[in-house]
Amino acid sequence: SHGFQGGIELPLQPEIGIKEAQAFVRTFVDNFLNCKQCRQKFLWDYDQCNYGRCRFKDWRDLPLWLWRVHNAVNLHVAAKHEHSPDRRWPMYQDCPSCWRSSLVMKGVPRVLSEADLAAYHAQARSESRWSTDELDLPFDTKAVFWHLVSTFLGVRRMVFDLSDFSGAEREEVSKILHS
Repeated sequence: SHGFQGGIELPLQPEIGIKEAQAFVRTFVDNFLNCKQCRQKFLWDYDQCNYGRCRFKDWRDLPLWLWRVHNAVNLHVAAKHEHSPDRRWPMYQDCPSCWRSSLVMKGVPRVLSEADLAAYHAQARSESRWSTDELDLPFDTKAVFWHLVSTFLGVRRMVFDLSDFSGAEREEVSKILHS
């Protein structure tokens, strides 16, 4: 504890284990998600350990797993209805650093070729799932993680000491704090 009032404390040692947190998320979705098809797809992905859920190594993996499931559903729905805009989150405009620079030309996301677009639609209409690598391919997952933290928790309201982080991660958090 760093003794700051009015903020969210970021404990170095979580009070519950990652398995308990996963089970809470599953129970929450099972009981409170109104969209029946969405709930069924989420529970199936959860129970099948899709997108790396059963291989979590640390706490960062849970929000990234939720992000992957969200993007997989968005890709599937967009392709099923043949919507060509990219609906993955976060949008480039909201987090340019979340997208790999190799996919962006002078600040504008690269447009898929007709062949790539046809392959994308075929994959999304199929019942198969994207792999974790395929979902992560256009993104910098470290930047996505901190964008998630910043968007949903508000990193400025969290209480932590930058010295708690490694060098590279300290730089990532510092960028968010000073943006």
